[in-house]
Amino acid sequence: MRVNRLLGPAPRGGIALVARDTLGIQAQVPAAAELALHARVEGLTSAAVRHELLDRRSLVRTFGPRDTVHLLATGSVAYWLAARRAVPRGVRWTEPWGLTERQVQRLLAAVDDALTGRELTREELAREAAARAGEWAHDRMAAGRADLIGLAASAGVVCFGPPRGQRVTFVRLADWIGTQATPEPDDALRDVCRMYLRAYGPARPSDFAAWFGSRLLGARDAARLFNTLEGEVQEVQIGRSRGHMLCADVPGLEPPRRPSVRLLPRYDCYLLGSRYGRDHVVPAEAKRRLAQHPRGRYEGSAGHNVLIIDGVVAGMWEPRAGDSVDQVRVEAFVALDKEQRRLLEADAARLARFYGAGVELTLGPLLQPS
Repeated sequence: MRVNRLLGPAPRGGIALVARDTLGIQAQVPAAAELALHARVEGLTSAAVRHELLDRRSLVRTFGPRDTVHLLATGSVAYWLAARRAVPRGVRWTEPWGLTERQVQRLLAAVDDALTGRELTREELAREAAARAGEWAHDRMAAGRADLIGLAASAGVVCFGPPRGQRVTFVRLADWIGTQATPEPDDALRDVCRMYLRAYGPARPSDFAAWFGSRLLGARDAARLFNTLEGEVQEVQIGRSRGHMLCADVPGLEPPRRPSVRLLPRYDCYLLGSRYGRDHVVPAEAKRRLAQHPRGRYEGSAGHNVLIIDGVVAGMWEPRAGDSVDQVRVEAFVALDKEQRRLLEADAARLARFYGAGVELTLGPLLQPS
């Protein structure tokens, strides 16, 4: 919670620091990514996020862990890409996309050439790349999921550029952020593992593999990786299970001195990263109630805006447009005491500052979508 800035926000100007320490903010839904950053940075606005992303370029929107769209700190991009290269390419690099190594190389060269000095929409990039690599590439680059664009992003060729109206554009990564020093891949993967343990430990190798992307990094590979950190990590026992933490973090373990009540958006990195001890972070009753919501049947807690009390999922919430003020309706799964209610009202006021409008907090069951 401390590293995730849920016990106190980072100061203004700390956006890139937060993105670095959390190992990226999942951003396939841009509004949710903005809310996740706002929950962690003092006084942050949507306009400030866009300024950092498009003007200062301290953030990069690209494909990160699990091949999902993330906002990464620009200074961390080279480490992430190098860590990806530490995973043996061969079959693992080509099979998930159903391509041969030769097709991969042709595609990457085509995308790099098509984007040099240009900003292209998905359809434009698909057309240009297909003209260079072969028509087989067009549909998989033009489709909404556009998995071959994700492949090019994971290879460090492309990232998201400035929007063109309601459409996204893509740019050549080196043109967008300049050339960065390339870390040694194995060293970079170990650094990413250390940062993951710092932000989301304790964790087992299988937890890190699932967070990183299990189709590229298996649990056995992750176990070997953990072994290379001998002397830096130690096992800790929580309940009946054991996980790993950085040795340097163990002496600082202590319960938060003050209660914490936070409203977090869907796909928040705190829940996506906290894979060890999920039964504590998302209790059985919370799972049951979340699963009753249509979105929860498929995405679980990650697909919801959630109420977090002292690090544990204790409710869900949603914004609602009102006639004169916006509304935030919260369904708490537990009875709130006076202090928790006060902190909830304070967090709703924080959302009001983000939305730039008055916010009315209401408590009660969320209406099921029809």
